[in-house]
Amino acid sequence: YKSRFMVKSGAKIKTIKTDDIAYFYSHNKLSLLVTREGENFPIDYALDELIHMLNPRLFFHVNRKLIIHIDAAKEIHPYFKGRLKLILHPPVEEEVIVSSQKTPAFKEWLDQ
Repeated sequence: YKSRFMVKSGAKIKTIKTDDIAYFYSHNKLSLLVTREGENFPIDYALDELIHMLNPRLFFHVNRKLIIHIDAAKEIHPYFKGRLKLILHPPVEEEVIVSSQKTPAFKEWLDQ
């Protein structure tokens, strides 16, 4: 699995260790990497590609727009119809909902 990602930061290129990543999300057909400190960097991979590059013990594809690191889930709340609502750190602008289909796998992933 990837241990770091190359990202553009202004005119520079820097590396971000996978351990320093809170989550990846998709916004307007752009994939972004978000660090634990809340920095955002565009990356050249789609989420469907990323999930195969990441250690499944550390990262989970919670919905179409988001792959989270296990330590990014700050709070987990039951939600309607067997779904879960997540509060992430750093915070996300949109509500993060785990579908009822993914909820059992998500709970199992958290409890490893």
